[in-house]
Amino acid sequence: MERKRIHGVISLMLFAVALLVAINAVFAQSITFGIIYLIILPIGALLALMGFCPKCPHVADRTCRHVIPGEIMRLFPTGKTGGQYRATDYLILIVPILFIIGLPQIPLFKQGILIFGLFWSILVLVITEIATFVCNSFRNSNCPANKFRNQVIQ
Repeated sequence: MERKRIHGVISLMLFAVALLVAINAVFAQSITFGIIYLIILPIGALLALMGFCPKCPHVADRTCRHVIPGEIMRLFPTGKTGGQYRATDYLILIVPILFIIGLPQIPLFKQGILIFGLFWSILVLVITEIATFVCNSFRNSNCPANKFRNQVIQ
């Protein structure tokens, strides 16, 4: 597996660890809230992927650096690969992520500053991993994370 794909998988695993910390905090506050959060997680994740990934050429040719999201998105009809991202695409990406990250904030804080800090430290690692190793150059010239938008890079 190429280095950039390894970093994509590492970023997903780190994100999963952050979510496990959040799930633990949410269940500690309320079992009902925990169950609701567990229902929201996969739905939100799928919506976020469906809002952004179908236009990415890496999904179409199985070179998604996050690997698993690329394979999941191949199960669904894709939009215009390489097309421009619209405001609705950003909304479909951002709103579910805000729910996934935002809903557990109070329970995380109630668990203590260490748990709250652990969650956010892991998220900072995820973002750093993605920005530094995964999305620092790739073929999706329309993606806002692509630093080389005018170039198509392998």
